[in-house]
Amino acid sequence: MKKARTCFRCKASFHSDGLYYCSLNYKIDAATGTPKEPCPKPLSNPKLVKADKAQCHFAENDKQALIALLEPREKTKILCHSELNGIWLCNEDFTTELRLLLLRNIRLIVSRVCFQHRRCGTMTAVIEYLYDFCRQHDIETILIQSVLTKEMVAWCCKNKFQPSLTASFTDTHDVILGDYEKSIEKEPT
Repeated sequence: MKKARTCFRCKASFHSDGLYYCSLNYKIDAATGTPKEPCPKPLSNPKLVKADKAQCHFAENDKQALIALLEPREKTKILCHSELNGIWLCNEDFTTELRLLLLRNIRLIVSRVCFQHRRCGTMTAVIEYLYDFCRQHDIETILIQSVLTKEMVAWCCKNKFQPSLTASFTDTHDVILGDYEKSIEKEPT
C-alpha cells in the first residue's frame, strides 16, 4: 500500500509516487513534498487569486494629499520617505510621524503614529483619507499596530476599530492594548 503524503503548502493529500499538482499551482515532488516548478493547473482558491493581483502602492498624489493634510495641523514641514511597500511621513526631527504599509490589496497597516498636536482631528482626517484609499484599491481592512495609550484606545473604539484577536492584551487597568483593526465596507453603488 502506498503511503499518503501532504503538501506542506496547501495541505492536500497525495500518494508518494510520481508528481502531484497542488492547489497553489506548483508541481510537488512526491518524495519530499516540496514544490519543484509551477504547473499549468489554475489556482483553485479565490483568496489566493485576489492576493495575486498587482501590489497597490501610494501614488504621488496620495503622498502629496497626506502631506497637505498633516502640515497645517502639525505646523511643521513634512517629509515623505518611500519604502518597498509603504510610506513614512515625518518631520526632520521625527517628533511627527505617520508610517503606512500595504500588505498587497488585503490590508493597510498604520504602524507608527506620533503627532505633536493632539486632539485636533489629525488622526480622524488621516483615517478618513485612508478609508477612501482602501475603497479605491479594494483593500479589505485597516490595522493600527501597537496601540499603547488609553487615548489611542479610546480613539480606536470611537471609530469602531476592534482589538485584534491575535495581537492584543489587557493591561493592569483592564485596558485592551495591542493591534486594532476595522473592515472596510464598500460604498453602495
